[in-house]
Amino acid sequence: MEWRGCMKQQVDQLTGGTHLFAISVSYYEAAFFLSAVASILTSIDGILNAKVRWRHLRSCTGQLESMIWCYRTRVGTFELTSSDTNSRLPETNLRDTLITWRRDLMVGGDLQVSGLSQIYPPHVYTHHQFPECGLLRSEDDHFSPVQPNKYIEMRLLPSIAFYERRTPWYSCQRYFIKLVLLLCTLAATLLTRYELAVWVIGVSSSASALTSWQEYTDVARKTERYTRAAFELQNLLSWWKSLSEVEKASKVSISQLIHNAEGIISEERLAWMSTANKAHAMASHAVGPAESGDPGFGVNNLEQGKK
Repeated sequence: MEWRGCMKQQVDQLTGGTHLFAISVSYYEAAFFLSAVASILTSIDGILNAKVRWRHLRSCTGQLESMIWCYRTRVGTFELTSSDTNSRLPETNLRDTLITWRRDLMVGGDLQVSGLSQIYPPHVYTHHQFPECGLLRSEDDHFSPVQPNKYIEMRLLPSIAFYERRTPWYSCQRYFIKLVLLLCTLAATLLTRYELAVWVIGVSSSASALTSWQEYTDVARKTERYTRAAFELQNLLSWWKSLSEVEKASKVSISQLIHNAEGIISEERLAWMSTANKAHAMASHAVGPAESGDPGFGVNNLEQGKK
């Protein structure tokens, strides 16, 4: 009996023990590799500062687009005076606003030390603002004055279509992630019942990674913002359609249409900036408020235009 016990112990050491040792070594190697990759990616992200720059550039792009549409429709600070219709006041205000916008652009997002002011190839300029960019292939030249109907066609309706196109995809993605998390919970429960510890660790880690990804993408708030913006723009469009031709020709009605539309689009962008900055502050354990600069052209200037 003693001889058989010694043989069994030696066999266990040569088979099961070696197998467990190999598994533990592979786990250590995987943990080391993943830690090294995470450290490298974190260092690259800190050097490039891509997220902060992307948020700042996207916000400034929205400001510039709202500013251009207000100039093209001649509302707010770009409105022509009735006493002098040939005045250069809109162009002068556009120049001053553009200079201020450029200064604000370079202040935030650590863009002072970037190559933003470099010379780009002609294919980058898609609005054909330079002769070498080629001939304009669309009806919109991106600078001529537009009437309210053209503004609705080129600005309002594409914005509604953008929000409506994004909403179903984000909604499906949200429910899909919830379903996968539920399946991971059920799988972890069943695997625990049959004492498959290795598989339980894998399923739990996957569920944790998926939960982190869900919080990072913030699909629920995106769906809420896009749905609210689409409905508000549709309500504004319904209000405009209900006006008579005389009312549509009024400067007050035109200004209200442009101001409200740009305000709705700007509010969606501001809500996105607020959410992104809050998530960045929580991730970096910041004590004070997150750096955001001037959040948007739309709300402040549009409110001044309303007054």
